[in-house]
Amino acid sequence: MARPRSFDESQVIQDAMLIFWQRGYELTSISELEKATGLSRISIYNTFGDKQGLFLRVLDLYHNNALQAFEGIGKGGLNEIEQFFEWFANSTPAEAPSRFGCLMVNTILGNLKIDESIYKKIEAYRVMLKGIFKSALVNSREHGFMVATDEQITQRVEFLVGVQWGAGAVVRLAHSTTAVIAMNKVVCETIRSWQNI
Repeated sequence: MARPRSFDESQVIQDAMLIFWQRGYELTSISELEKATGLSRISIYNTFGDKQGLFLRVLDLYHNNALQAFEGIGKGGLNEIEQFFEWFANSTPAEAPSRFGCLMVNTILGNLKIDESIYKKIEAYRVMLKGIFKSALVNSREHGFMVATDEQITQRVEFLVGVQWGAGAVVRLAHSTTAVIAMNKVVCETIRSWQNI
């Protein structure tokens, strides 16, 4: 009979996410994961298979957290999209993980060759973001706040996701969310220009 686990698996994944977010997948060692999670190497392997197995669970957690955080954007419209970009550039405490940028973007930038299972998680996250922005834009059109064809909405979705991911890379480089204030100001001006005034 297997012994019950003496640790909170969800907390382990949360703790591992922070170190992966800060260090990146390639640079994070098993020893650092042991220290961050309080688990032994054997326990990590027994529970998650290996470092990649744990990282895949971390990406799932990051995705779900973002989905909950961004849910209001998809139910809103242009104002909610603009507020999101303004929030993205807000000053954050030195210990806040957001100053390390976006975990998904970091993973793409930090790995020359990405395993297919990791790539699928990142692509699913990108598709989720596109869906949220598209929903907000369609809502704005349906309520008469924006005039746009389906093609224009598709183009604007790609623009918004591209800018958001680019901003994430800038934040990672600068280790500061305020590094994208100027960029996001232009983005917000662009979003306001879409309004049906």
